[in-house]
Amino acid sequence: MLNLTISVSVNRFLKNWGRLLASKKYLFSLFLSLMIWAAGYIFYRQVIVYVDNLKGLPTVGDLLLDMLPIVDLRYVYAYSIVVIMAMIWVYVIFLRPDLLPFGLKFFAFVFIVRAAFITFTHLGPPVGFLIPSFASEFTVWPFNDLMHSNDLFFSGHVAYPFMGALMLRHSKVMFYLLLVCSILMGVTVLLMRIHYTIDVAAAFFIVYGIYAAVKKVFGPMDLSFYKLTR
Repeated sequence: MLNLTISVSVNRFLKNWGRLLASKKYLFSLFLSLMIWAAGYIFYRQVIVYVDNLKGLPTVGDLLLDMLPIVDLRYVYAYSIVVIMAMIWVYVIFLRPDLLPFGLKFFAFVFIVRAAFITFTHLGPPVGFLIPSFASEFTVWPFNDLMHSNDLFFSGHVAYPFMGALMLRHSKVMFYLLLVCSILMGVTVLLMRIHYTIDVAAAFFIVYGIYAAVKKVFGPMDLSFYKLTR
C-alpha cells in the first residue's frame, strides 16, 4: 500500500512538472520570477551590509518589551526559520509547482520592500539585544544570514512564515501551521530583544499588502497555471 502511494505521488509529481515545463507561458513566468527574485535578494543583501556598518544608532522605548523578560532562544531563532522556509519551498516544488513563479515574485518583492524600509529607518536594536552573544556559533550559511544588527523594520522572522501562509492558503493545514509559526517567531524575536513590537506587528500588515499587490499584477497569469496540473 505504501509503495503504491509513493508510486502515485511520484507519477503525479513528474506529470505536473512535465505539463508545466511544456508551457511557454509557465517557462517565461518562471524565468522572469527567478530574475526578479535574484535582483530583490541582491538589493536586500547590499542593504544588509550597509546597515550592519552603521554604528551608534539610537534605541527607542517599547512598552511591551519593558514588560517581557529577556529569554535566550538562540536555537529556536536560528533553526526554526530555516526549517519553516525549507518546508514552504519543498511543499511548493513537490505538491504545488504551479505556484513557484508567483511565490518567487512574492518573496522577491518582500525582500525589496523590507530592504527599502531598512534603508530609511536607522534605529539600533532594543536594549538587551542578544545576537552579539551567540553570533559566533552560527557562521555557516544560511544561519549566518540571520545574525545582523540593524535590519529591524519589519521582522523577517515574522514576515517569511506569514508569506508562506498567504501563498499556501488553499491548504487549511499549511495556512494555520504557518500562521502559528509566524506568531511564535514574533514572540521569539521579542523575548530575545531582536525586534521592537512595531517591527513584529507591522510585518503582518505590510506582507499582506505586498501579497495583494503581487496577486493583482501577476496573479491573472501565474495563478492560472493551476489548471495545467489537474
